[in-house]
Amino acid sequence: ADEAGVEIFSGGLGGAVGVLVGQPFDFIKVRLQALGTVYSGPFDCLWKTVRQEGVLGLFRGTLPPALNSFVLNAIVFGSYDHGTRLVDRLELDDPGRRFVAGSFAGLLSVAALVPFDMVKCQLQVDHAPGNKGRYRGTFHCARTILGAHGPAALYRGGLISVVRDSPTTGLYFAIFEGLEESLPLLSPRLGGDAGVLLAGGIAGTVTWALAYPFDTVKTYIQSQPLETPAHQRTITHVVRTLHAEKGIGLFYKGLGTCLARAFPVNAVTFFVYKRVKVSLSRGAGHAGDAPRNPAPELVATVREGTDSI
Repeated sequence: ADEAGVEIFSGGLGGAVGVLVGQPFDFIKVRLQALGTVYSGPFDCLWKTVRQEGVLGLFRGTLPPALNSFVLNAIVFGSYDHGTRLVDRLELDDPGRRFVAGSFAGLLSVAALVPFDMVKCQLQVDHAPGNKGRYRGTFHCARTILGAHGPAALYRGGLISVVRDSPTTGLYFAIFEGLEESLPLLSPRLGGDAGVLLAGGIAGTVTWALAYPFDTVKTYIQSQPLETPAHQRTITHVVRTLHAEKGIGLFYKGLGTCLARAFPVNAVTFFVYKRVKVSLSRGAGHAGDAPRNPAPELVATVREGTDSI
């Protein structure tokens, strides 16, 4: 039980710190995805936001993803650990085992992810050009959504989140752990912390590149006005609408900003996770938790968006 607690808390804290590092990038990404025709690119979005809303405007909506990342990473770490034990019974190689267990963890994490993502997206477009600014903050936004449309409204975008997160979380674990094992074989300097930072950054960048079109659809659904009719919030309708506006390119609007965010966020998340885990494990007397080189460790992605991931 103590080991599980260490795993959950370390992963949660790593995820929360990673979100804080990447918040300005995520803010610009969401604005470009939801209001792509308003801005010519990421630097135009950055300039207009700072000019109209100040530097702190870039951190609008930080609390939901930070809380979400803590909860999400805790769920993913615990689910991945449990999933790994389940798939150990199957005759799979290491990449296959990691992919299946990670996909299982990504699937379970969606229940915690979607409500936070919904609130975050609503806040991040609330003061955009053309919007009046209806929310006073995170909790007011959540109360408004619940009061006007009930709990189901917090789970708008849930299905596309499953499509985005389950397979990419599995791929993320497979890439990260594979790199963490192989990088020290290329150079001794790529072991330890350096290997964790590099493996995490690469894994996060690759999986976000693959997940991004699905993330664009999710963001568009969650950024729509709350009064949007149900038939205009379906995946098929949104895909057709986005494609009709500017073609396939609109699905990748803001990809550069997302990838620029993915590397440092994931690198920091893994670094903090490993450091906190080692410290807590030593304090609890778990000698078996000492780091190994090379050694695959449990990690979780922030989709996010998260991001999460």
